Order: sequence, then structure tokens, then C-alpha cells
Amino acid sequence: MTTPNNNERINKAADSLKNNKHTDSVAGHNASERVENVKNHTTEHVNRTEHVHRTEHTHPEEHGSYAPEKKKKIWPWLLALLLLLLLIIGGCAALGGNKDDDKVNVELSATTTGDAAVNHHPGGAEAADNAFTDTWTTTVNDINVKDGYSMAVTDKDGSAANLGCKITVDGVVQDEQTAAEGENKVVCNLPDELKK
Repeated sequence: MTTPNNNERINKAADSLKNNKHTDSVAGHNASERVENVKNHTTEHVNRTEHVHRTEHTHPEEHGSYAPEKKKKIWPWLLALLLLLLLIIGGCAALGGNKDDDKVNVELSATTTGDAAVNHHPGGAEAADNAFTDTWTTTVNDINVKDGYSMAVTDKDGSAANLGCKITVDGVVQDEQTAAEGENKVVCNLPDELKK
């Protein structure tokens, strides 16, 4: 495709050839052919130049340049981060647990033939003796399983025999012990992992 400026150049070249043609018949005959050749050559040159020019602008990546990159979407990363945070929080809550879930009501019972005493306490604590004859029972509320709990039944004056103790949680016996013959003390402990 030619532009107005290129057309003017082609016409000027053709006119110049017409004005300079020789008088002999061979030269006159060839002048019109030369005019056509110049027009064709000039048109081809212009078309090639414009094609290269258009190609450079239409396919910049072929000449070392490139189009700007598209912006990456951020929302998938934000969604993944939010899910990760929720999983971490949920995991911590599951591991930590609710402190109230670890508390139980413990039923304590002791047996003997004769007079004996029982004391009970969470791990490491001391409790006063409770004297009893034959059987004794009590319930202690809101005991933290992790703290532990124990009870001991003791023959106080040498008259007791068949000493026994039992710790129960929700109707399930967690520990039950009986003193061997000749022993004057028996101990029961709440386990760290409750039996179901």
C-alpha cells in the first residue's frame, strides 16, 4: 500500500524519465518500459518497507521486546493464608482443650472389718484422717484429672482387717485395692487416663 508521499516520488521519477528520453526509436521504445520498471520497483520497495514496519509494531516479541506481564491475583493466596490460620487456631484449641472438660466428680469408698481411718487429697496435698467403722463413702466434685487424686485407708489401733479402697468416676471403677493379710494400709489413685 502506497502513501501520498510515495506516489509523488513515483510520479516525479516517471516524469524525469519521460523528459530525458532520447530521440532514437530504440531509446524511445525503452523509455516507457523503464518508467513502468521504476514504478514497479519503487512500489515493491515501499510495500516491503511498510510490511516490515507493520511487523515490528504487530509482533514486538520477535524483536526482543515483550508486552507487560499481567498482574498476578492475590486473593487465592489470601484465602490459603486464612485457611491455614483457621487450622492452626483449631489445632491449638483441640490440643489445649477446655479446662472444664478435664474436671470430674470422684466417688471414694473404703471398707474394713473394725475401726479404721481414711484420708484423701489431690496429688501432693495432705488431708485429715476420717475415722470410720466398716464402710465409708464420699463424693468430691470438680477434680482436675491432671492434678491426680489419691486416698489411703489405715488401721489406726490394730483392730481393723480386710482394708479396701475404691475410686469411681461416672460409674466406672478407676482403681480398687485390698490390703494383703497383715498389712495395715491400702492406697488407691486416680489414673491420668480415665477408664471409660
